[in-house]
Amino acid sequence: MHSDGPKSESFWKSVPGLLTGIAAVLTALATVIGTLYGVGVIKIGERVSDAHYHHAPPSHHMR
Repeated sequence: MHSDGPKSESFWKSVPGLLTGIAAVLTALATVIGTLYGVGVIKIGERVSDAHYHHAPPSHHMR
């Protein structure tokens, strides 16, 4: 059967569909990056651990 009704547009051609698709892709990327960072695969910047950070000895010269 052939319908003479209006053509349905593709999901990606409508503004709400496009925004939903973009949001889904951004969410997926953020999740993957966050997970990889959390497990240590991605390292952003260098963190100085307490074992490698040398403090000056405390001064006891209170006058």
